[in-house]
Amino acid sequence: MKQIDRPIEILLIEDDGASARLTERAIKHSKAGGRVSVVEDGSSALKYLKRVGRYKGVGRPSLILLDISLGEMTGWEVLSCIKDDPSLKEIPVVVLTASQDEYYVQHCYEMGADGLINKPMSTEKYEEMLETQEDFMLSIQPQPYCELPPDIWY
Repeated sequence: MKQIDRPIEILLIEDDGASARLTERAIKHSKAGGRVSVVEDGSSALKYLKRVGRYKGVGRPSLILLDISLGEMTGWEVLSCIKDDPSLKEIPVVVLTASQDEYYVQHCYEMGADGLINKPMSTEKYEEMLETQEDFMLSIQPQPYCELPPDIWY
């Protein structure tokens, strides 16, 4: 398996602290690696992606891991905003979910998700799951940092 020269930037959108820590730990132990930034809600995620307010100057993520069951602004809404925005739609979005319902899975892909991962309940299972996703993660090219024009900020 190839190693990447520098870690990819991963934005994890997860409102459950325990799940976020489990995901971060599993990514750090995977061969693909990656630097993980965590936001806890959809509104913060969109501000992060647009580099608004406290997120001004953050790097553009190369991969977004999106918990679909967020609170006030749902993961579905976040996914729709990302895929409808010309400046963001090329960033791969992998949905994290506990559901294995076939309709649910199909709907994720119809909404523009680039992948779907069922959330395991232990670090060991997360690490096993990420091992199966490493080829995908290793194929992602790190995004260069660039300033966004002010007219597309929120």
